[in-house]
Amino acid sequence: MKKLASIFIFATLLLLTSFTTHDCKSKFIGKWKYEQISAKDMYVVRTLEKQFEYVENGKYYYEFDINWLSECKYELTYVGTNSPNPAVAKVGESFTVEIIEINRKTMKYKTIFRELTDVGEMQKIK
Repeated sequence: MKKLASIFIFATLLLLTSFTTHDCKSKFIGKWKYEQISAKDMYVVRTLEKQFEYVENGKYYYEFDINWLSECKYELTYVGTNSPNPAVAKVGESFTVEIIEINRKTMKYKTIFRELTDVGEMQKIK
């Protein structure tokens, strides 16, 4: 009985740690797609310092600098684009992003830009 209880406790802890937001930065890096948008239309590649949003199957990109405010909150500052279509933001303008929940496969976030708040989800694709 004790062995079964130990296995249950271990499995529960393992499950809980896969959904924690305490270690956002280690799960943050990689290639992501927005929940409602096809990766062919738009995907995001991140390091701890940069974010590139690629559109039209990677033909054009929008570049952002990342400044971490805490373990699970950061500021995105728009740097520029090679796209003929202008970005919503102006060069130098910033977004605040708070990671609500992150694991190895998904990220839920809240973005604040020009006093507008948006909540969304992304899936990791690499």
